[in-house]
Amino acid sequence: MLQLTTGLVENIFTLATDMAPTCIVPIKAVSIPNRPSVTLGVKISNGDPTAVSIEIKGFRMNGTTKEEYVSDMFYIDAENLALRQYYVQYDEFEFQVFSSSQTVEVSVWGINSAGKSATTYRVLPMEVNNVTGLIESVWSTEVIGPIGLTGVGSATEVNDAKEVQATGATGLTGLTGATGPTGATGPTGATGLTGLTGATGPTGATGPTGATGLTGLTGATGPTGA
Repeated sequence: MLQLTTGLVENIFTLATDMAPTCIVPIKAVSIPNRPSVTLGVKISNGDPTAVSIEIKGFRMNGTTKEEYVSDMFYIDAENLALRQYYVQYDEFEFQVFSSSQTVEVSVWGINSAGKSATTYRVLPMEVNNVTGLIESVWSTEVIGPIGLTGVGSATEVNDAKEVQATGATGLTGLTGATGPTGATGPTGATGLTGLTGATGPTGATGPTGATGLTGLTGATGPTGA
């Protein structure tokens, strides 16, 4: 499992010069407070032939307390990448990246109030004894200092360290296009076959004999014989 961290990053307000024209003089220099980074960009490239799981955690310093305020878990398909942006308008912050694969490449940079990439942050492997800092309680009063640089070891270790150095910032993702029109309704299916004729029911019972009719009129008397 790959475990990387930016360490504790200082992001305090500084005075920036704004060359704004006025009606008195053509240009007037105005100093305004601004943070080096207002959002943090993260790019993770997956060079693994299979999908990898990623977890990103963000921490901020609230007085002497280190609080977790970002917890982002997602997957990256094989030979693909993911871009994320996070709010970092705090005096100090730290971001940690965890990957199920060692083949991912991680870049982290700060974006200023003008929307430009202003600062590139290093991401270094976390020491084993610092992993417990992931579940640190927000009630803790212990101040966590920045993680020191990893010492230079063998040639293989040096090459591995170069692979996690930050690269240049990637531009923002464009807006999603409008949803296309709804397709036409398909044709009505054919009528199903007529079911089989049911069996003939049994013959009903014979009804009762009707009432006897009235006696007919007496016929006329025949002629008298000769």
